Amino acid sequence: MAKRVFTEEERTEYREKMLDAGFDLLKEYGMTHMSVAKITEAAGIGVSTFYNFFESKEQYVYEVMAYRRRKIPEYLQLALNGKEKAGPAEARTYLKMMIDDRYSVFPSLTPEDEQRLLEMLPEQARPDLNKETGIGKRFFQIMEGVRQM
Repeated sequence: MAKRVFTEEERTEYREKMLDAGFDLLKEYGMTHMSVAKITEAAGIGVSTFYNFFESKEQYVYEVMAYRRRKIPEYLQLALNGKEKAGPAEARTYLKMMIDDRYSVFPSLTPEDEQRLLEMLPEQARPDLNKETGIGKRFFQIMEGVRQM
């Protein structure tokens, strides 16, 4: 059977449906017990459609995490609540968002899930310590009362 050809608009729509559904499924089932059938059912599409977008469930989980990570600036703006600098209350709100299971999938992943993800990721997609350090530095730059080092 030939693969269906999707328009760019359809590709974007289906991909976002699956990525949004994946976040809740990861929290409920973890990576090990989340199936492609559960993903496609939650997104309202057929199982074969999944493979038009993702090569494997592990790649999909990585994409869900990357998709959620791209939302971090939105969380920061929510935490700042209209301010330009973050005081202690805003910093606490933001940090809670980073570990709260309403915003992050990490509390739902087992150490085995994390190891499987690291093993399957290409080198360029693995966590980059320099990039992570840069994100941390930017966060501290918007906080009130933090001295430059």
